[in-house]
Amino acid sequence: MTVLSRSQPRAAARTSWREGNPADPAQLAAALEATGPELVLVASEPGSGGDAAAILAALHVCRALGDRRVPVLVEQRGRPSTLAEADPRLHVVSGPALAFEINTPTYRRFDASLGVERGRVAIFPEGSEGIAYAIDGSVALRPAPWARIETSTAFERIDRERDGSEFARTVIPRVKVEIQPTRAFFFRTIAEYRAERRAALEDARTGAPLYVGGELAGPQDLHGLRIDLLASYEPTPGTAVYLGYGSSMERSPLVSPRELERTNDGFFLKLAYRFRR
Repeated sequence: MTVLSRSQPRAAARTSWREGNPADPAQLAAALEATGPELVLVASEPGSGGDAAAILAALHVCRALGDRRVPVLVEQRGRPSTLAEADPRLHVVSGPALAFEINTPTYRRFDASLGVERGRVAIFPEGSEGIAYAIDGSVALRPAPWARIETSTAFERIDRERDGSEFARTVIPRVKVEIQPTRAFFFRTIAEYRAERRAALEDARTGAPLYVGGELAGPQDLHGLRIDLLASYEPTPGTAVYLGYGSSMERSPLVSPRELERTNDGFFLKLAYRFRR
């Protein structure tokens, strides 16, 4: 659950129902009284009961709030439940998405796919509503029997529904190259670049800045590159040598415009041998 508090300066705080029982009126009332919410947003988590559990939790919140006119936003990933109309303070902030996907047949030399999706989503850090746009595309090339190349790109953007401004954007291009010149030798390279940015957090109704932990929740911008290399040699079934290397690099243009800096890397070696009688 995301709560916008009445504390000064405005603060955003998140509380997890896993720490308590949302059906316990006393416990819930005490938690809401401690935060003094101006807005409550309840998530729909597939592993915790999904839409039905979210609606029930939101109704418990409304009951615990008593006569206070605090908006309760509830996330619904599928068709909104009719229970969302049980209390005028309940507002559904997401719903079914519109999507389509195109796939080519799997030809000997290539295949490709393209998907587009649009739907309403909940912006939990702000306790507000948003519109999400997503585009995914991939192309697989097989120029020779011993070579395979796969490329893909994922793009996602979330706009604030109230004014159409961008809240967050993510772009992830990925390339995988596999080479097997002989039956015994195999080489694979995977490179993935991630560019993420998020606007400064704002009050869902007034547009005023939000604070997290007493600090202004400003914009975020992060770029990262991940590279994984693998080489293997398998002269006979059961006997193999695997050698790999992985490296992660990041940079934040808001902090430093310099080149990517290595954050971690590692090597691994695996030997396998099957004894025969």
